[in-house]
Amino acid sequence: MHATRHLNKAGYGINTYSFTRTLRARECLAQLADLGYRRFEIMLVPGHFWPSLDGDAVRRDIESLVGNTGVQITSLNQPNLDVNLSSVVPEMRQHSCRVIASAIDLAASWNAKGVVINPGKSNPVFPAPKKTLTDCFRWSLEVLLPIARRAGVELIVKNHPLSYLYRANDLRLFFDAFGWDQVGIGYD
Repeated sequence: MHATRHLNKAGYGINTYSFTRTLRARECLAQLADLGYRRFEIMLVPGHFWPSLDGDAVRRDIESLVGNTGVQITSLNQPNLDVNLSSVVPEMRQHSCRVIASAIDLAASWNAKGVVINPGKSNPVFPAPKKTLTDCFRWSLEVLLPIARRAGVELIVKNHPLSYLYRANDLRLFFDAFGWDQVGIGYD
């Protein structure tokens, strides 16, 4: 009976969003693995897991947990709205690309197949034209996609409700023009 429970749960993937305020990512994975779950999307949120705050020791501890328990991290979800891949401020786009590149590197080290990102948002006080935001997002993708390719990680672009590209059709049209190599879409 116990083995059957593990087999049934092993087919499901769990997003750790509901645990971000109560458990660190490592403890969350360990507890859910003890219940028989094996596939996870880890939220990259300070307090749950954030690469620069949690450091190499915690990163390696999770890597070890993955290797020792058969747990699979399918993707990392970087929902932080401080990151803005469509910022009209070049330095903010560059910083945002460094944050996402760090998530891509982390995903590769944990054998995750994807990193969930959002296209970015417009400044509500001084909204930029959509074409400008699109050009800025395209610039960011042109920086990030070679990094993702080398790491073997797909960028999963989510239709975040605060993003300037929040409609499914807008995302589809953008990527029909830009290209789909190493990119997927996640719908929220």
